[in-house]
Amino acid sequence: WQPTRARARTRTHTRGGGMCTGRGGESDGAMRAVVDGAVRGYPATRVPDDLKHPERFWVDYAIKASSVDDARARAWEACLEQTVELPEDTTAVQEVMPYVVGSIERIAPITEGEEYRVSIAYPNDTAGDELTQWLNVVFGNTSLKPGVAVVDVTLSPKLLADTNMFPGARFGVQGLRKMLGVSRAPLLMTALKPMGKSSAELARMAYLLARGGCDIIKDDHGLADQVWAPFEERVAMCSRAVALANAETGRNCLYAPSLNAPCTKVLQRAWYAKDQGCGAIMLLPGITGFDCMRELAADPNFGLPILLHPAMLGGWLSGSSGDAGGFTHDFLFGTLPRLLGADAVIFPNAGGRFKFTPDECQAVAEGCRRPMGRFRPALPCPAGGMKLHRCTEMRETFGDDTLFLIGGALLQAGPDLEANARAFADAAGRNGPYAPPPSPSAMLARKNGQAATPPPTMQHLSSVAPESHPLTPAGRALAAAMSPSKGLSAVALRCMAMGEEAESSVPSLPMPDVGGGTSAALESPLPTPTVGGGAAAAAALTPMVMGRDEENDWSRAAAMKSPLPMPDVGGGTSATRGSPLPAPSVGGGAAAVGELMQSAVRREAPSAPVPAKRRPLPIPDDWSIEEMLSSLSTFTIEGDKSKVLRFSPSSFRWSGVPVEAYKQDGSTFKGVSRVELIGKRGESAAQHTRYFECAPGGFSTLERHEHQHTVVVIRGQGEAQLGPEIVPLSFGDVVYTAPNHAHQFRCAPNASEPFGFLCIVAADRDRPKPLTVDEAAELLKAAKGRGANYAEALMGGAAAEGDTGVSACEWKPRSAR
Repeated sequence: WQPTRARARTRTHTRGGGMCTGRGGESDGAMRAVVDGAVRGYPATRVPDDLKHPERFWVDYAIKASSVDDARARAWEACLEQTVELPEDTTAVQEVMPYVVGSIERIAPITEGEEYRVSIAYPNDTAGDELTQWLNVVFGNTSLKPGVAVVDVTLSPKLLADTNMFPGARFGVQGLRKMLGVSRAPLLMTALKPMGKSSAELARMAYLLARGGCDIIKDDHGLADQVWAPFEERVAMCSRAVALANAETGRNCLYAPSLNAPCTKVLQRAWYAKDQGCGAIMLLPGITGFDCMRELAADPNFGLPILLHPAMLGGWLSGSSGDAGGFTHDFLFGTLPRLLGADAVIFPNAGGRFKFTPDECQAVAEGCRRPMGRFRPALPCPAGGMKLHRCTEMRETFGDDTLFLIGGALLQAGPDLEANARAFADAAGRNGPYAPPPSPSAMLARKNGQAATPPPTMQHLSSVAPESHPLTPAGRALAAAMSPSKGLSAVALRCMAMGEEAESSVPSLPMPDVGGGTSAALESPLPTPTVGGGAAAAAALTPMVMGRDEENDWSRAAAMKSPLPMPDVGGGTSATRGSPLPAPSVGGGAAAVGELMQSAVRREAPSAPVPAKRRPLPIPDDWSIEEMLSSLSTFTIEGDKSKVLRFSPSSFRWSGVPVEAYKQDGSTFKGVSRVELIGKRGESAAQHTRYFECAPGGFSTLERHEHQHTVVVIRGQGEAQLGPEIVPLSFGDVVYTAPNHAHQFRCAPNASEPFGFLCIVAADRDRPKPLTVDEAAELLKAAKGRGANYAEALMGGAAAEGDTGVSACEWKPRSAR
């Protein structure tokens, strides 16, 4: 896939699905001398090959045209439109053409006299090293013209090596398989819905679906921050519900919240999800932008799998016929997401609620998997109204390296979501060691050396009498009342049959050994599960960052007996590999979750996990899912009640608390942000606590006010202007500013990190007043030899004469005024 001219061409020229993404086998001249030489003869202003900019990326377009000449003319229009946006004969264009304007490199017919594939090479510098501008050059204004579609791109060597601009999938197919512990057969995903359910109801659903064997449980894309299930509350509850299920089953189900949010909150919510122990996230780039996905995928400290949801992307697609322009299916749902960091791509499957054709779906799958050099394959995820009976067909169509998404059908199959999820796994061919965990009675039978009764098939349940159903008494009564003749489907009967209740005589059932990954606990008299042996399955471990070097990052997994390649938690080395270090005991039930939550933090380096220093909302040993949900139902940072705002040292942010602009007006400060900790969300405190952060080279407004405030430095180094005095500050220093005393806080331009401080101020206070330019000039005279940076900060923090400094720094007027 790498764009070297030495490679031999192996692919044919078609409109979509598997187009050539590499260039090679011909010289520069030969690459233009195709279609009977019709591409020769550029306009006279074209520059000879030896003068062209050496670093260019290629974009392949499918262009509707009546002839080669017509296609060449339209392609030349695109060369100008995507760069200079001026007519060719403009003097300014003539001057910059050699190193700015795109060049037509190849034309080949897709359908002679109807559509042609055209390759245009654009100089790297037109993208400005930013994804947003690169996308603008790729399709920008030309997307508004009919009959033009983007079918492929080829990165230049420089762009190919740029892992910030094009990070690629961090996990991909094999990474997700190893994270989930499923080395073969399709992976299974479902969705929490519908909109309108409470956070507790959604968390209960997540718990049951995780127990039933789903690999990934995502939010429905319509779940955002609505009143019935606020984002922070929902994520906190669902992540812990899935962690509890994982601790009980020994599996590693991932919960992926939907980050359908304003641009200022997408990254904030992503980090909040990581802090809460979520195993993945789902992004909607058609709404929030592809650059948000790129930013998270490129951040080595984030390191969670990214799922792409196709909402709003339908309007970006080129039509399969007619003059509609856009992106081809394989590029929009395959090539582009893989370049920018998607590990799995959801798309509408043929025969569902949407109208994708089988060929278009195959093209998407091909785009997700075809070789692309360093870019890992992504999991194609056919979705959109899929039913259980279509699993066999989807497996035959897309193969095992596929993520099946079935949401509504599992809810419609019956009230027992755990059994419904088991039926999903069975329909997808997930049997043997990759089947869902056994039901409680099957685990007990296995422990006692008895043969567990195999689950009945759907055909069997639909043919036997209700009294013969292998159900609990309550289940048999329900089956008698709702036989197939009375409208109960065979799938629902099967789900009921598999939803066995544990007998009251069953003692506290042993969990599979969380460390070793096997069910050795079932062979001994109720041992306490351990956590130090390597493959901990609780969801709190899933945010562990896996690096990009697949061989090194996953090498530990090969030596483990467990199929789950999760990092060790305590004990140093995996117990299954013969470590003499004892694994720390965690206790039974849900205690494993609370202990394992400690590892849900970012890693400073891809190769070594960093243990957490706190345990977010630990779960007592004997709590049930209902008790856990009840305790979490009060988790919110809103309102006048006691609360804890959780701090993340790696991001230097507080979970759920947004980063805001320092002030609305940007004329008297530079590079400063504000975080309102206490006082803005309904608290009745007489004082407000804020956190301000100055980026290197940043400074606050030079101002004074009647109220006092106290500043405590908690990050980096900086300095304070206190009247005419300049005071250096570092961690732990406390500053008190007296009434009406001029002050400013600054961070040096060459600082290695931001300068951050807490600011405690009265809730009832007057509006700050910026110093005038003349007053700032007097202070500048008193500080001789401080240099240009000091002068910029001091004068930049002042206001023009008569400017009262309209501030949005959450000023609250004094009640007496």
